[in-house]
Amino acid sequence: MVVNPSGRLTIVRKNSMVVFQLNAKDPDRSTLLSQIPKRNYPDMTLKPGSVLAGTDGAIYAASGTEVLALNPDLAVLWKGTIVDPDNGVKMTMSPSGRFLYVADRTGLKVFNAQTGAVWQPIGQRDASYVHPPAVTRRTTPAGTEEDWIFVAGNAGSSGWLRGVINSPAKDKPGIARLLPLGTGKDQGGWEKAGVFFSRPVLDAATAGESSKRLLYVVTTGASNNLAMEALRLDNGAAVYTWSGEAAGGSPYLWQGGGPVLDARGNLFFWNDATLYGIDAKAGKLFSVAPGSLSSKTDLAFGPDGTLLATHLETGATRVVVPRFQLGVNSPSRICGIPNLWLTGSPSGDLVAKANGLIVLNDLKTRLGSTFTISASGGCQ
Repeated sequence: MVVNPSGRLTIVRKNSMVVFQLNAKDPDRSTLLSQIPKRNYPDMTLKPGSVLAGTDGAIYAASGTEVLALNPDLAVLWKGTIVDPDNGVKMTMSPSGRFLYVADRTGLKVFNAQTGAVWQPIGQRDASYVHPPAVTRRTTPAGTEEDWIFVAGNAGSSGWLRGVINSPAKDKPGIARLLPLGTGKDQGGWEKAGVFFSRPVLDAATAGESSKRLLYVVTTGASNNLAMEALRLDNGAAVYTWSGEAAGGSPYLWQGGGPVLDARGNLFFWNDATLYGIDAKAGKLFSVAPGSLSSKTDLAFGPDGTLLATHLETGATRVVVPRFQLGVNSPSRICGIPNLWLTGSPSGDLVAKANGLIVLNDLKTRLGSTFTISASGGCQ
């Protein structure tokens, strides 16, 4: 489901879409506006992540060999050609709303969101599985606006992650101009290759400091172990790396899943029936919680910060309570997460704050240390 700013709810099924106008005062009176049944598009097969709401109310849907731009009433505005990967194309809208960034089997495609004109950077890479592009907007020293785009894909026994700039000319803001980001052997932007990559995730934006942001990605490191890397945006260099347990068989991380960041900069990802939590700023593991969720699970945070796990085939969603395994590397302040599960032995004083549930399980505090629990989830 996707909702645009005017309150139009688009419900996406495998081969149809339905649009309702939501009524906040009386939800039972929400109005059916339009629908695309199977008979209109007999070959339409929509996959998770293949539908996106634009900033102007348009809907973008990818199916098979086409990406469709639809107005809020589902009338077709334009069509573009794509090559569908095994897990469906993934799309991200530019912060300006002018461009649609599409990852398909051939790599990255850049569409003008209003006209459907399309461009591709040089040095494309094939992929059986792709992730949604991560995009940040940056103001150059000359005062022009440009998008930095990061896209990853996996195929066979390896994958790739690369960065590209879209820097339109001031007098032609709707015409993409794709340039290298950093250096690469094909001059198509910096690239990392040779291992599998999860969905790339940008850290929180800092006003005026977009070039200093970091890109987080989970990879298969040495000996097929999981590794989390924090990368510089301009050249892809690793600022720090966390390396952990064996990656397991064929984790869904490489096939469409990916990590998520909470308000405090903690990174969570699900792999091989285990929830990992990492202090992304320090590159330290603080939580390992086994569970019973499917391997095909994607994570997201709800509006109140609750961690949610969604099965990408059935759509079933569950609330996940992160377990903080306290020890030498654990933080001294845990806050900003609605629900907490604490176990282990904190190395010193500990302050834990949550607005929701706090579960204490086999928690051992050291002699002389202070343990404070607060019902306020604030981190001040």
